[in-house]
Amino acid sequence: MLTELSKMDDGNSQGDALEKFSSSLANAIETYVKSATVKVNKGIPVATTGSAAAQSGTTTEIGIGKLE
Repeated sequence: MLTELSKMDDGNSQGDALEKFSSSLANAIETYVKSATVKVNKGIPVATTGSAAAQSGTTTEIGIGKLE
């Protein structure tokens, strides 16, 4: 954070610095969250169609996962 704050010290107003800091922080959070892997618990019920060799389907209940 100190690095980002020092980049913003360009002599402009406090409001400009706050806007730059907010934008930088939001971008960092977005990058971190989008880089996460979502792991979902096993055993979510599904409904399938097709032959045994070529099935497709969707989950029929909500799965609960976590970011890792």
